[in-house]
Amino acid sequence: MVNDTLSDLIIRLKNAQAAGRSQLEVPYANTSRALVELLIREGYLASLEDVTGKDGHRALIINFRAENPLPFRLLRRVSTPGHRQYAGYRDVKRPLSGYGLAVISTPKGMLTDRQAKREHVGGEVICVVA
Repeated sequence: MVNDTLSDLIIRLKNAQAAGRSQLEVPYANTSRALVELLIREGYLASLEDVTGKDGHRALIINFRAENPLPFRLLRRVSTPGHRQYAGYRDVKRPLSGYGLAVISTPKGMLTDRQAKREHVGGEVICVVA
């Protein structure tokens, strides 16, 4: 059993990309689904399917973009269960001088750093992506 589903998802995405896979299956979690949907909206991933296996457990099938086989130059978890990182909307820094994005878990759901500044909400900095 995995205690930190977001770290598990991030590591699985990095490993699947390094192995050159076009598709990845991960266990279902609401936070994982929200993060993947945000990455799809931002153009880093292609699509997402929610499936139920033979044993009744739900899973997420994540499809990588075919035209960009290496979508992530940087994918790093910032806030961990042992050391939470919070930021107000004024304090969020853009990774790689604005070429990346920070994913923030806010009361309005998972947002990018730009969306959080626009909506004037802060929260837990989940990860950075570039």
